[in-house]
Formats: sequence, structure tokens, C-alpha cells
Amino acid sequence: MDECKSERQSQVTTEMNQLDKGLMIIEESVASLMSRLDKVLRKSNPTPSSDKKDGSVSESLVPFADSVRTFRYRLTGTNNHIQDILNRLEL
Repeated sequence: MDECKSERQSQVTTEMNQLDKGLMIIEESVASLMSRLDKVLRKSNPTPSSDKKDGSVSESLVPFADSVRTFRYRLTGTNNHIQDILNRLEL
């Protein structure tokens, strides 16, 4: 029974590592795209912080859920960068 648990954990860890690598590649690609398009992008407008206005603290999560939330935040940030590029592009 313990062997099955460690195998599942290993699979989860492997998939989380692959997800992390994929996110890093996308983040690097978006940064490269922004750099290459710099000459045809309007200056960006400052955006308000995404911190909670009421000062509340994020819910404490178990380690796995916290990792998933971190990946979600990174993905959302990358999507925001892509949307920023599209909004500022002069072509």
C-alpha cells in the first residue's frame, strides 16, 4: 500500500516539474517577444496592484494546493503580459 502512495506522489511530482518547466519556457518566450517588439510598442500604462484592497491575507493551503496556486498566478501573469503586448502593439 505504501508503495502505491509513493508511486502516485512521484507521478504528481514529475508532472508538477514538467508544468514548471513549461511555464518557465512560456515566461521566457513572452519576455523575448516583448524585447523584440520594443520598438513598435507604446509605453505601458501603470496597472493597479492585484493585492487585495481589504488587506486580507490569502488562505493558507496545503503544499500541493499552494504549488498549483503559484502556477496559476504565474500563468495569469504571463497571460497579462501577452494581453499588454497586444494592447500596446502599433502594427
